[in-house]
Amino acid sequence: MSKAFFWKAFHATAHDESFIHEEVKYIFREIYSWCLVRGRVKGNPPDFHNRYGKLAILGLAKHFFKTPKTLVTWGFTQPPHLRPAVAKSLTSGLTTTNQALFTKEVDSSRLHPGYPWFIQEKIESNYDVTVFVCGNRLLGFKRYRGDLKGLDWRAELDFTGEREEWLYRDLSESEKRGIWSLCHSLGVDWGRIDFMEDKHGELVFLEYNANGQWVFLDYHNKYGLLDAVVDYLTS
Repeated sequence: MSKAFFWKAFHATAHDESFIHEEVKYIFREIYSWCLVRGRVKGNPPDFHNRYGKLAILGLAKHFFKTPKTLVTWGFTQPPHLRPAVAKSLTSGLTTTNQALFTKEVDSSRLHPGYPWFIQEKIESNYDVTVFVCGNRLLGFKRYRGDLKGLDWRAELDFTGEREEWLYRDLSESEKRGIWSLCHSLGVDWGRIDFMEDKHGELVFLEYNANGQWVFLDYHNKYGLLDAVVDYLTS
């Protein structure tokens, strides 16, 4: 085997037996590990965010970008004082009824203390910005927020590729320096970094996704994203 790239390979078998499903997942991890010890991997390991969680990454990012006020709490005795605030998911996991928590504005004084909460100050912005890190290339894209029905663009993502929701965004030299510095701190050369562009045009860091989706940014390779990925994986 010449190379391994691990990207959410969790559906290798449709077997109903959970034991078999877990065994097959372990086999894939062994293949990845075999390549890892021989220096034959690309991208990030499947357990990256077990080592670098959202708060740890925010702590690094604040050295290079503005970051929102953030609070993670569970079992509080006094309601958190963060207004206006949005609630987000730490894990992006699903409930038992297959529901997801997308970013949603909340009244922090009314949060139930019996639940774990990941809340941040609400950032007023006209554009979401995401930067795809691919080897030695940075590809920036922006999405206008004026046509969103809610706060989270992920809830309204068009997977057909018929609409160009994301437009290419040039990055300033200072933005590039900040992004490369953050990547160096994390030891990565792959992933997607999400920002919001504030009213002054300055990037506000939200999160880094080590193995996030990316094709939706440039379905038809108009901006060379697919070419960049092929070059990265085959170089």
